[in-house]
Amino acid sequence: AIILNHVLFYIDTLATLLLPGILTLALICACVSRQLLWRNIAVSCLRHHRNVRISRRERSLLRIARALLLISISHVMFSGPSFIFRLRYQISTLISGKDTAVFSDNYINAILQILYYVSFTANFIIYVVFCANFRLGLKSIFHLHFFKCNQH
Repeated sequence: AIILNHVLFYIDTLATLLLPGILTLALICACVSRQLLWRNIAVSCLRHHRNVRISRRERSLLRIARALLLISISHVMFSGPSFIFRLRYQISTLISGKDTAVFSDNYINAILQILYYVSFTANFIIYVVFCANFRLGLKSIFHLHFFKCNQH
């Protein structure tokens, strides 16, 4: 049972922490490097200096990179404590060879899981605030739904 617990922990870590982090980092790097680094635009343009112009497409890619960065930071902030708590449990169980959970660990784990679920709410807020296409999609979905409800 302990071995299965360790295997599930590693699968969970890979699926919920490492893969999303690596993929998001790769997307951020692709968005930024594709337009800014390949065209040799100075980093100072990120500070919106007046002497350097950024095209509409480059601004769009920078906005996407910013949103992805914020999503990554919120993911680490909200899921990190739960991961660290589970990692502590895994290490102490591995060292002692038996289940080291105490009654209060269940409550702490439940609170940290709620914090983990809050990250999904934070992602929605980030998308609404920083992604214009996401807002347009939401408006069209809710407008169509409202329109269909009023026809009956």
